[in-house]
Amino acid sequence: MPILTQSANIKDRVLIQLAQWTADEVDIAGVVASNNRGLSAGDGRYTNPVDNKESFGQLKSPDKAGYGTKLIVQEDTQRDNIIRNVWNAISLKQDDIIEHYRKTLQENQIKADVLDFEYTRDASITSGSLCIKLNIQFYRADEEPLGKLTRGFLIYAKGVRQTKGDPHELMTGILIAMQKQVNVRGINAKTLVERNDELDELCEEIYDHRADVDGYKQKEADLIQGDIVNLAKAISVSNYVNDLLIRNNADKVKVYQTGASWAKSIKKFKGSDKSKDAIIKSYNSSDLIVKFDLKGSTHHWGLSLKKKGFRVNEVDPTLLNKPVVGEAKGKKTAGFLFLKCTQDQKTKLLQEENEFFKAVYFKRYGEEPNLRTNWKKKLNDGLADSEKKAALTGRRGTLRETRDYVYPKNTFFEKIDEVFRDIMEEPENFKEFLDLCFRIDIDDYVDQQNFHFSLITGVGGLDAQGRLISQKANEKSSAFIKQIFTYMFQGGKVAKARGGSLADFSKNKFKLEKTKGKTQAFEENALVPKLFYTMFISSLELVNIEVRYKGTITANPQFQVFITKRFSRFLTNAKREMGAMGIHAYLR
Repeated sequence: MPILTQSANIKDRVLIQLAQWTADEVDIAGVVASNNRGLSAGDGRYTNPVDNKESFGQLKSPDKAGYGTKLIVQEDTQRDNIIRNVWNAISLKQDDIIEHYRKTLQENQIKADVLDFEYTRDASITSGSLCIKLNIQFYRADEEPLGKLTRGFLIYAKGVRQTKGDPHELMTGILIAMQKQVNVRGINAKTLVERNDELDELCEEIYDHRADVDGYKQKEADLIQGDIVNLAKAISVSNYVNDLLIRNNADKVKVYQTGASWAKSIKKFKGSDKSKDAIIKSYNSSDLIVKFDLKGSTHHWGLSLKKKGFRVNEVDPTLLNKPVVGEAKGKKTAGFLFLKCTQDQKTKLLQEENEFFKAVYFKRYGEEPNLRTNWKKKLNDGLADSEKKAALTGRRGTLRETRDYVYPKNTFFEKIDEVFRDIMEEPENFKEFLDLCFRIDIDDYVDQQNFHFSLITGVGGLDAQGRLISQKANEKSSAFIKQIFTYMFQGGKVAKARGGSLADFSKNKFKLEKTKGKTQAFEENALVPKLFYTMFISSLELVNIEVRYKGTITANPQFQVFITKRFSRFLTNAKREMGAMGIHAYLR
């Protein structure tokens, strides 16, 4: 439905009428109807019907402002299909449409330049899917430009269902198996239409080579087409890896995806160590295993894949997601605190968790919980997101029936804080936690000749103009990480390739501190239901830790660990300085 208020000015009214005229001229309603022919309403390709008049109006969402409509598709992976069909119809009449816009604006004495249609991927509008927009530059009476470009016509699609699964790992693996080096600069130099066609063709090529990766899953392969955002991140890693392999004349490249199971031929590289396996399920976190021959020897390179966007303030991906508390059950490992604390501490953690949530329940429902029922699930279901935040931070309730009182202090998180600090006073526990984050001992764990491991982050996405941004991957090889942390743990110096020292840890001290500027969930004036910590060796902060619930309070809270910007810069400098000493034991 068009959004048109009584206060709408002449320009708004004209642009709404033009959007409706365009929809009618192209018959976008007919395009949608044709797309839906023979489809059930539950089919992923099914698009909600539109009216060429009523469905087109002013879009006021800040990042999607313009004049046009949003198409609703049942499945997010099918968004490109309907937009492509609409574009096929618009492209036949685009010159006539542009001329009509120019003439109509002139007739209404509105100074403006009507630019060309863009059929593109605009990350500010959609997360990688196609959209169609017609930009207009308006001018003041003195001919000065009036603000930014206005989307005089805009049509994009939104998926009702988010398809479960992530093709990033598979896309990366296929590109490595193909030994394909993607020329991102060349793609971005093309026109919008040419660029979109080439990206679609690249996705199709990757899909056609899915069998090149041993262990691929078809449901992940089905998500490849149109996922340009993940493609950008996959290219970031694959270009980096392929450059190293090709530069070193590696051949006979084969790629395995580990997924839920490891292929028989690579299973020995999974590794085993009872002490580590009790702490974390997948100590060898390799998502891909790259097999290749180099100078007469066969090597296996495990890649633990992470991904992040390209913008300056983009948060680094988590290094670790690990339960805080909870007993081992089935294939699940116990929470870190439960593995390291005394029996008395474990008992107190369990008691405090129970007593705290019983107190929250009483505040929420005005009665004691029936302990013979699944009362904690009832409590979770009865707490909306804002109410849950209030309950976990000891703030005033947000619901009508709870806003007259304050929830109790989060004594459960206070007990977690006490036990965690106590445990991390022990240097071996401190080191072990870092080992879980960086896989410092991965080479000893696997204990196989010519096995190598890397934590590697793909960096990329789409900019506002639909250009592909794929930056150099950030790699931390096992050889490099082992060397760095050995210096740190043993109190040594990180040497420079040209002499001197990059850092001196001879007076090292292991410290766990509350993150500067943060408030713990159990403290006064807490706004978020989290605990915040920073781990230091000497004065160098290594990682930031958050303790939080990921959704339901019926599950155990988790540690989420992020590398600090300072330590990331330190590692970058160390890698550059130590390059001559060999960051890889096998590749240059």
